[in-house]
Amino acid sequence: MQPMHNIPARGGLNFDETPFLAIWEVTQSCDLAASIVAPPLSPSPPDELTNAEGKALIDQIAAMGVPIFVFTGGDPLKRADVFELIRYAADKGVHVALTPAPRRC
Repeated sequence: MQPMHNIPARGGLNFDETPFLAIWEVTQSCDLAASIVAPPLSPSPPDELTNAEGKALIDQIAAMGVPIFVFTGGDPLKRADVFELIRYAADKGVHVALTPAPRRC
């Protein structure tokens, strides 16, 4: 049996060196955050990456050749610059998926 990273369906990616996907919690903000699930969150948590830091992260993901980059959160659409970051990632050849985190929303 050949190693998983040598299987042709994997597109030649070596998953011993590059992950199949990366996940970034772009924001914790969420309109639906209930106190029973999670405490209410501020609109822009202080530990959220800045736009420049986010673009630097995208640059690193692009350089690694990660096939899928998931933007999650709270609600990733609550981040004011999320579409700019998606466009930036797309321009770098990174495939972005959006998904809210059910533990927050």
